[in-house]
Formats: sequence, C-alpha cells, structure tokens
Amino acid sequence: MLLFECRDESVIYDDIWVFDMDKHTWSEIIVPTGSPKPAGRSYSGMTLDKESNCLYMTGGRNTSQANGCRGGFQDMWKFNLTTSKWVRLQSNMGVSFQEGAHCLHNGIWWMVVFYTKTVYCYDINKKKLTSS
Repeated sequence: MLLFECRDESVIYDDIWVFDMDKHTWSEIIVPTGSPKPAGRSYSGMTLDKESNCLYMTGGRNTSQANGCRGGFQDMWKFNLTTSKWVRLQSNMGVSFQEGAHCLHNGIWWMVVFYTKTVYCYDINKKKLTSS
C-alpha cells in the first residue's frame, strides 16, 4: 500500500510511504535530491500500474500558500517505484481531479469526478485527455 497524502493540523507533506502488509510497518521512499516532485496535497486521485511499476497521481487540494496554490491542483504525475523518481505528465489539465475514483486499464487512466459526474480518460502514451 502506498501513501502520498500526508498531513497534520498545520502541515501538508510531500513525501511518499509504503506499508508492508506482512510486517505491518511503514517505510519512507526517498526521492533523489534535486528530483522534481509534486507539491504536498490531500484528496488527490491515484492508481497503480503493476506492469510499469508506476504510481499515477492527479489533482488534490492544498490550502497552504507556501507553494502558491490554493484550492485544486490541475496536474498529473507519474512515480516510478523502481527509480523512486517523479515525472510531471501534465501541468494544467483545466480540471482538478479530486474526490473521485481512478483506475488504469490498457494504458488508459480512467477518472470519475464525483461532484460533476464526469468520466475522463487520459491516454498515458498519447498524453491526451478526453471526457464523456
């Protein structure tokens, strides 16, 4: 199990953790120094691609003014679990994906935004977003 959305009463963190279900222990995944990474957030959507060993994340909120973003993020990121590196896929999607459901199937990232009842499809290879 992976966790990126960590926060307490005053701080929103930008670290990533993995839970070992056999040992019942948490371990932080250390991102290489100087590598890009998403700003800390809550309520983002994530899905895992077992074939590529990558975690995909989008949207979420951050009420901190420290990173210049209030409200919903409109970005998409990929985290490679083999290299422990983040790659930004998109910086401004035009919609914030939060409070929804996410899954990856045949290279298509499916996202449902609950508050608009809209289904979005993001083609990982073509880097193209469509809605239905």
